[in-house]
Amino acid sequence: MNLTDMVRMGGYAMLLKEAADRLWTLKDRRRTARRRATTKNLLLGATIGTAAGAAAGLLLAPQSGKRTREKISQRTSQTLDTIKARVSSAGEQVHFRTSRLREAAEACSENLKAAVTESVEEEATKGRKKK
Repeated sequence: MNLTDMVRMGGYAMLLKEAADRLWTLKDRRRTARRRATTKNLLLGATIGTAAGAAAGLLLAPQSGKRTREKISQRTSQTLDTIKARVSSAGEQVHFRTSRLREAAEACSENLKAAVTESVEEEATKGRKKK
């Protein structure tokens, strides 16, 4: 096999690799498009199902519309109160943990300063003794 044949084979190999890479890219794009379509359809179905369920619940409820609206208002208010309480609790925990972290960092900083100062003083003392 001579040099020109080897170059020609290398060129063919490069072309085949390029073609294979393009096929893989197309395959990945199709897979991604299918996943997006599936996700979109799932979300659309869930939304439609939720709306249909809520409408059926309101239409088929054994109580009057006024009573149903009162219950919805009451549940909404309870949910909002629960969310506010949890957010407040989370805020308090963040504040508490932040203050503990700050205190620990300050203590660490003080210890580091003391160690550096001590080390500098020791080196200065050693330097004086050598002279």
